[in-house]
Order: sequence, then C-alpha cells, then structure tokens
Amino acid sequence: MNGRHKGESINGNNWNNLVEMEGKVTKGKKSVLEDMLKIIELTEECHRNPGKRRIMAAFASDTTLDGWRLSIRSTIDLTEELLNPKNPLEKYDFVLTAK
Repeated sequence: MNGRHKGESINGNNWNNLVEMEGKVTKGKKSVLEDMLKIIELTEECHRNPGKRRIMAAFASDTTLDGWRLSIRSTIDLTEELLNPKNPLEKYDFVLTAK
C-alpha cells in the first residue's frame, strides 16, 4: 500500500485479477491484502490458543494488529468504492495508496 505514481497504482486490471509481471503470474492486489488479514487473524489465534505449542509472546500488540486490520480493510473498501462506484460517472481509473 505504497503507490506513489501511476505505475505503482491499483487499477481495474491488477485489483481483482491475476497479474503478469516480469514473466510471473501473481495474485491481484486485493487478494494480497485479504491474505494479510488472514495472517493477522491466524497470528492472533495462535497466540490466544497455543494448543500443544509452546506459549510465545505476540510479535505485535493487540492495538497494533487492530490498526493494521483497520488500515487494510479501509484500503479494500475505499478502493472498491473508487474503482466500482454506484454511479458510473464517479469511477476512477486508478488509486494511489501512498501516505
């Protein structure tokens, strides 16, 4: 989530679809963000319910994980709204996500 120019942007082609870059096919950017949400959930679950694993300290605080989750979900929701608006006249060609 650090696109600073159009070449790094999120657009209709690389948001939902598989993308070919430098001869490799990769997931769309939305899938990558959704995978990160799953990793955050898995991290929390492993920390809260270690099962037979040794109890380990979490690598990030609950507040940090909540902040990451909020940032990722907001990026997904806002990008969806900008690329696929209810009113077709409000559609954007690309979205930059740099801070």
